[in-house]
Amino acid sequence: MNGACATLMLTCALGVPALASAKADNNSDLTRADVHADLIRVEQAGYRPGQSEDLNYPEDIQAAEKKIWADESASHMAPTASADGQK
Repeated sequence: MNGACATLMLTCALGVPALASAKADNNSDLTRADVHADLIRVEQAGYRPGQSEDLNYPEDIQAAEKKIWADESASHMAPTASADGQK
């Protein structure tokens, strides 16, 4: 029983950092340019990150992101003209 407990403890001790490392790698494709572009998009949608005493955070940034999502969804669903000029 003591050996099984030691094996379990060792497995947990080695497994947890491996899982944490895998999670950190999920965002490795995100660049500074991506973050900067995202900041510009939310600012254009009405978010103001530099306000002192921002009592509405995170609701205000979530509202800006929701507006961006709605605008992008609407643009993807908008009817387009076919090759013969009809919708």
